[in-house]
Amino acid sequence: MEKKVILTVLIPVHNSENYLSALMKTLPIDERVRYLFVNDHSTDDSVSLIRKSKREDFVVEHSERSGAAATRNWGLKFVSSEYVSFVDSDDYLISDEFIAAVDLLEKNIHSFQLFNFSQHASEETSSENLILQVLNLITTAGFIAGPMSKFYSVKFLNEYKVRFPENLDRGEDLIFNLRVLANNPSVNSVRLSWYMYRYNVKSLSKKIGYDVISNHKSFIQAVDDILDDNSVVFAATSMAIYNDLRSLKGQGVDRAMLNKVRKEWISTISLFKVLISKYLNLKHKIWISMLFFGFVRGTQYDSTQTQDTFSKL
Repeated sequence: MEKKVILTVLIPVHNSENYLSALMKTLPIDERVRYLFVNDHSTDDSVSLIRKSKREDFVVEHSERSGAAATRNWGLKFVSSEYVSFVDSDDYLISDEFIAAVDLLEKNIHSFQLFNFSQHASEETSSENLILQVLNLITTAGFIAGPMSKFYSVKFLNEYKVRFPENLDRGEDLIFNLRVLANNPSVNSVRLSWYMYRYNVKSLSKKIGYDVISNHKSFIQAVDDILDDNSVVFAATSMAIYNDLRSLKGQGVDRAMLNKVRKEWISTISLFKVLISKYLNLKHKIWISMLFFGFVRGTQYDSTQTQDTFSKL
């Protein structure tokens, strides 16, 4: 008897010919799973590579919009399974572990399934706690703020109109998960790792190509629209400034631009409120305080690295 497709793996594709072959080799054939490749105006041989595989469980759709967020949203229109998962075209899966994760879908009916999550207490998987983790206000081993290594109920996403924000160049993954968690999904966490995330050398060394101030404002507005707790929104604003400035410094933004961004951003927060915030730890309070006096510590990465590395999620 043919099994019902219960999971769609949605894969945005944009000029990914150098990575797709490696990914496709790790996508196991299983009657319960189909793989939806959503082409975002690729000009290379990405689509041809997918079609040459002649796999019946590979489906190609073409997005009418551009960007990872818009392409994922477009692809969701074609998802008819109970669950959806998002995979980037330059990453790959651990096939056996992935099938083990799919097996759990038939046994555990939840709106939001987390994997590779070190579950020590039930409180860690409450929506309130996970929101703080998405915002990097607390950390738990194995938790990834983005959509990787997760299964989402399609009914839940549609019922609460959860989609990726298309007005952000950075932070759209976090906003997507905040929108999920703000609607109190039933959560199941499993210590199972099936996703291999690529740290792309080209991305690490790539210069900032978007308006960082505008993106920051849009990100914080999105957080504010989702959350009711002003103290959490303030802490999230402070952490976003802390993380973004470190990233800008690490990617070689010139001093004049860095100071312009710093002055613009710190004008939106109160140092006193930073120091008394219950959601910021001591390290973060120290570093955010130092931003007020012009000191910015950059995120470190190995500029001599010549090969991509992977992290098991």
